[in-house]
Amino acid sequence: MDATGTARATLVSLSQGAQYALILAAEHPDRVTGAVFIGPGVSLAPMPAERTRYSWDDALATDEGWAKDNRHYWLRDCRGFLEFFFAQMFPEPHSSKAIEDCVGWGLETTAETLIATGRADPVDEETTHQLCDRVSCPVLVIQGTADQISGAPMGVDAGPGGNS
Repeated sequence: MDATGTARATLVSLSQGAQYALILAAEHPDRVTGAVFIGPGVSLAPMPAERTRYSWDDALATDEGWAKDNRHYWLRDCRGFLEFFFAQMFPEPHSSKAIEDCVGWGLETTAETLIATGRADPVDEETTHQLCDRVSCPVLVIQGTADQISGAPMGVDAGPGGNS
């Protein structure tokens, strides 16, 4: 915002971007007029059990399902991970175009870059709730009930004070 001379803005974020938007809205309320969190990837509720079943760092004996969300698999078959992940993101019938587009965009970089940028340390659940309690601008959360990436509770939890 400083680089573009933007004094105030309404933030629109998707997935992991919601974590950064939440921090900005909580820490600089004078600069944020509103926030939209779409499928927020923030620590308000546990991830779906399938997502946390497998280790990120260990070499696994399987690469079925969410075992593909593993650094070794990404390095071995980045396209395979992207195809799996975006099929989870767009589970609706006839979503092939959205899946193909996202896989294509993902392949514009390397597995190493995705690993370095896509596994940012998440803010823990307690800190997330504290940040939510400090947000003073209007907030809109858009969360699908069939969200297979972060799970529907991630965007539905009312949290402490009803602000999360």
